Amino acid sequence: MWWLLSVALAGPCPDGASMGSAEVREALDTLWAQGLAGDDVAFRTGVAELEARIACLPAPLEPADAGRFHRNRALLAQRSGDDAGRDRALASMRRAAPEEAGAWLADSDVLASAAGAYRVPATAEFGTSLAVQVVVDGRPSNERPLGQPVVVQVFGADGALVDAAWLAARDPLPSWVSYPPVRCDEGAAVARPGALAAAGERAEAAFATLDVEGFQQALREVALGLPCSEAVLSPVEAAAIHRLEGVRLYTLGAERSALRSLQQARILDPLGEMHGQAVSEGSPLAALWARSLTSAPPPWVPVDAPEGVDVRVDGVPSRLRPATVPSIVQLTAPSGQVLWTSYVPAMAPLPALDEVAGLTTDALLAPARQTYLDDEDRRRRSLPKQVLLLSGTGLLVTSGLLWQGNRNTISDYVAPETAPERLEGLRQRANRTATASTVAGAAGALCLGVAVAFEL
Repeated sequence: MWWLLSVALAGPCPDGASMGSAEVREALDTLWAQGLAGDDVAFRTGVAELEARIACLPAPLEPADAGRFHRNRALLAQRSGDDAGRDRALASMRRAAPEEAGAWLADSDVLASAAGAYRVPATAEFGTSLAVQVVVDGRPSNERPLGQPVVVQVFGADGALVDAAWLAARDPLPSWVSYPPVRCDEGAAVARPGALAAAGERAEAAFATLDVEGFQQALREVALGLPCSEAVLSPVEAAAIHRLEGVRLYTLGAERSALRSLQQARILDPLGEMHGQAVSEGSPLAALWARSLTSAPPPWVPVDAPEGVDVRVDGVPSRLRPATVPSIVQLTAPSGQVLWTSYVPAMAPLPALDEVAGLTTDALLAPARQTYLDDEDRRRRSLPKQVLLLSGTGLLVTSGLLWQGNRNTISDYVAPETAPERLEGLRQRANRTATASTVAGAAGALCLGVAVAFEL
């Protein structure tokens, strides 16, 4: 376990800390043996450390290894006197690894006596972002079992791991499930105006011809480009994205989530269609597409956006969004600049919109107001600038006059006809005029330099 402790102390997930399936399985089984042997301190510490390292798994967890996580958690709950937590973890263990569960229970009489009859749990949908893959206890799924803990891994549209965690039965979903971090440089080419629509058309064409790889690639381009879009979407473009996501969810077996996406596509573009053998008459997807037309309209909830921001929901100006179907929310400045774009899953709360990227005070100012503020700023700077310019010019002129007086005094001092009793007075006057000329010249130059700085 020393390798695990060293990794945990190194940081969240340092370079080189990725874990393979064999390492995870070995660590989980080592912890199980320590727990059964009564090594309580090492067992408790090891469980916490290993769960903190779930985010260092670059690939989906094996279902049996997810079962091992729950097995260890059940034993930990038993040691802590948490009978309800133990029973929930045992149910997750048997659901994730039904073939191995019997042998594990045989290792512990206490857990074996606590394991009652297994019932298939009810499930609740995940609110997931566009084209994001969610792995629940080692299996791709868009749902979590109610009343049971799960190991959740989220992979972005680019295939990279977003984050992962062990969630207790009543833990809420982390924000990275619905709103994974955005890296706009990866989708910059698709973010340009018209590029999203083109990628959507390629995805629909690939779907019609059953080109699975082409469909997935085009949908990834849409998912990567949407958060970085520089253009305002039209309702028809938004409908196309919802249709594509509905098809993707259907292929994953998430029928309820797929129906929600297809329903929103129908609302936005009633004349939109899907083509191809997969939606031929009598096919399951065609039946789902037909059901989306008769689904009850969704309730709408307010969008709490900052003042001065224009809100568009699926391309339509609105400060309301549908609650039970997904939507695409865009925030724009009065100038038309797109400030933020996000796919909002059904029933997922919006993030704090006054904190999302790009919502600065300057970005929210209307062009006319910004021009007024710029003029006011220039006016405030013009008065001191003029004073400095006049002062600097006057001091330089004074410096020149004093310097000329110094020259005249020196001429009188060296003239042969000057009386000897005047020489000492002329010498003192020459020194005074030279000093005063230098000081006035330096002060004038300083004033002019500050005036130039005001301009910058």
